[in-house]
Amino acid sequence: MDTAANCAFLTTLRKSCLLSNEQLARATHILAQSGETTVLSSELVQRQWLTAWQLRQLQDGHTRFRCGDYTLLDVLGRGNMGIVYKARHRSSGRVVAFKVMSGRGAASDRQSARFQREIRLVRAIRSPHVVRALDSGRIAGRDFLIMEFIRGRTLDWWIGANRRLPLRWVCECARQVAIGLQHVHESGLIHRDIKPSNIMVSGHALDRRPRVRILDLGLGRFSGQCARGDDLTRHGHTVGTLDYMAPEQLQDNRLVDIRSDIYALGCTLFEALTGRQPFEGSDLGEKMLAKLTGEPIPAESFREDAPGELRDLIIQMMCRSPEGRPANPRNVAEALREFSIREHVNSGQEKKSQCDAVRHPLPKSIPQSNHFGRQLAHTVKMSMARFLCLFARVRFVRWRRLRISE
Repeated sequence: MDTAANCAFLTTLRKSCLLSNEQLARATHILAQSGETTVLSSELVQRQWLTAWQLRQLQDGHTRFRCGDYTLLDVLGRGNMGIVYKARHRSSGRVVAFKVMSGRGAASDRQSARFQREIRLVRAIRSPHVVRALDSGRIAGRDFLIMEFIRGRTLDWWIGANRRLPLRWVCECARQVAIGLQHVHESGLIHRDIKPSNIMVSGHALDRRPRVRILDLGLGRFSGQCARGDDLTRHGHTVGTLDYMAPEQLQDNRLVDIRSDIYALGCTLFEALTGRQPFEGSDLGEKMLAKLTGEPIPAESFREDAPGELRDLIIQMMCRSPEGRPANPRNVAEALREFSIREHVNSGQEKKSQCDAVRHPLPKSIPQSNHFGRQLAHTVKMSMARFLCLFARVRFVRWRRLRISE
């Protein structure tokens, strides 16, 4: 038993304000009985009083877990501009994604302006396939952005964890991304960094329709900004990820438009289907040369079950010339529909057939030999149909509210 270490851990735990007075008293009792901080640590995580990340931070001596009205629970990701935390609102209990500028980024006026632009971009879009902004502000001299927390994994995780993803599942993911990009386009925006790690996929079964959201608009901009000269990216500098960047994005950032996002989606779709990059090279120079002058690796050499129409669509999306690509993401979504999971169509047909089953048969217990009996049967039948439809609607609304609250 190390008394000094035990006292130090309890002091750190008390300063963090992560536990209520009752929980803190119980933690003190557990530590007094066991005499080991490892036992207490395991108990705190098991009871879900602390997250594993919070415990590691406490063990390193950190005590600050509050940012305004939010308590930090875990780190979801890190970038050049900031850190994204999983956080919980202290009064409502709502779990969110809390993005705050890092200390390094906060010192740069250009980084701060870029972060403010991301806030404007996210708040300008209303789409079920783009992550939603909930709030923004400034705390302790750092800008922050509150976004909805999405349970799931990024597409690059799915690609790495599965040797071969189902074709219809992949096409459904790409279709939903295209719908989200169409909303981005209609809002007058360009994403400029579509890639598997910026696509969040919710759902656990590869044979069911997933729910897909586009993440990270940190490199995005409003259409026409470069022409007006107010883009934050310096002329001659490229932004994005090389493996998914369109040729015009490599040559001149001022030439980028929504078709550059379509190109990046084509590269993403190719990788999800084949497990490989469409343009390969031993270094950055070879990859850039392949993008500017070469042709992508034929998809049929890695995915024999891909229909010819799908291969043609992917090749068109990755055309070197923007004029050769689909004009907008809506066209891509429509083209991908026939290759995607159609669970939503089947479920709708099932509901229609169930309503028809309620609408037509007459109850057997009602005599149909006279006019009064037929009229009564019709009244009962219609009442039952209205009741079942109303009941189904109420259940659907409750289910949707629960999904949104999560």
